[in-house]
Amino acid sequence: MKRFAFLLAALLAACSPQTLTLQVEMRHPSKSGLELSGKTMAVVCMDASDTVVNTALATGLARSLEKTYFDGETMIPIYRVAADSINLSRMHDLVMDTGLDVIFFFDAPSLGDTLKPQVPLELNLYVYDSMEKADKIHSYTGSTTIKHNFAEQAERMGQQISNRFLPTWKAEGYSLYYYEWEGGWMDAIDHAAEHEWEEAIDFWMRKLNTQKAMTSACASYNIAVGYFMLGDPLLALKWLDQSEKFYPLSLAPGLRKRIQERI
Repeated sequence: MKRFAFLLAALLAACSPQTLTLQVEMRHPSKSGLELSGKTMAVVCMDASDTVVNTALATGLARSLEKTYFDGETMIPIYRVAADSINLSRMHDLVMDTGLDVIFFFDAPSLGDTLKPQVPLELNLYVYDSMEKADKIHSYTGSTTIKHNFAEQAERMGQQISNRFLPTWKAEGYSLYYYEWEGGWMDAIDHAAEHEWEEAIDFWMRKLNTQKAMTSACASYNIAVGYFMLGDPLLALKWLDQSEKFYPLSLAPGLRKRIQERI
């Protein structure tokens, strides 16, 4: 009887899904708190008595942001506008005029005595994200000194300023379901571990036509994780809904919470 019970337990374990957790580097909003991924941007600088500094700041910021958000392609235009007050109405107009989502706006810089070897510089940067829930302007101020090679130093400063707006990365654990004794599941896990999510999803898609509700639920759940990793949280939610229609898996509520936090 004990032998039968042991064999039955082993058989049930073989037929039941197992879980394996992968550590994944996930992109999070920048230190500024702004989420800029997938958004279009422009850098605007206000005309000043010395436009060299402002133009160079704008160039440094734009080119640095492009390296991260647009794979180095020149996608962020730079505009110069006449001196004007900076307020929400002005930012709304710039969004409408440019047709872009995010506006970085350099106010006219304040330069100290340009006859000194080290010239004091004060600058103000305003950022407006038209896709953000709160209709507000984010402002950043700073002061430093620069030497007389203004353009080169100001462009480098623009690059340094961009660090505040680059995404941060954190290691997070995400679990996937697999069947230990059924071929292909561990291969799909291996693809996922190598960030080959499309290949892993292809396998899980082929497991949706099974007559076993739990197997279909596990496959759908894994597909939801895959699309979340590929940066499509809305599609991930649809697959998670599908998984729960097949069978309520224990990991589903936790994944749903994570996905909703990123929408």
